[in-house]
Amino acid sequence: MRKIILLGAGKSANILIDYILDHAATENWELHITDLDKETVLGKIKDRPHGHYFEFDLNSDQSRKESIEKADLVISMLPAMFHPIIANDCIRLKKHLITPSY
Repeated sequence: MRKIILLGAGKSANILIDYILDHAATENWELHITDLDKETVLGKIKDRPHGHYFEFDLNSDQSRKESIEKADLVISMLPAMFHPIIANDCIRLKKHLITPSY
């Protein structure tokens, strides 16, 4: 099972979350989502079995490393000013990263 982590579950992530979870069973994906508001994530997962909430502390080097290390793919929907932090971690840990282009 390929583990995808999604950092940020704001309005711009809705279609992405639905797409990944709609295809998770056939593609062998697990989607782990974090956001400042846990209830937002749980509302978007809608009890789908391949969607999970996880705790994430952007300001903790250890928390970021542990979360990213477990992922096959990292998708950052965080504000752009945080992309370099996540990108540096992904480079160090040799993980794939996707960020939106605005």
